[in-house]
Amino acid sequence: MKIHKMASTFNEMLDTVEEVFIHEKQFSSDVSHELRTPITVILAQVIMLYSILILLKKPKNH
Repeated sequence: MKIHKMASTFNEMLDTVEEVFIHEKQFSSDVSHELRTPITVILAQVIMLYSILILLKKPKNH
């Protein structure tokens, strides 16, 4: 009877660990997605500003 109880407890622990891993994986995926959009916007703005600076530094031919 004790072995059955131990096996049952062990199985419950494994189920809990599996749930934690699933939640951690989902959390990582969510964080990655949430950061990707702002970083893409910032990168686009930096590229645009850099392009403007390059245009402003070009000598004007009259």
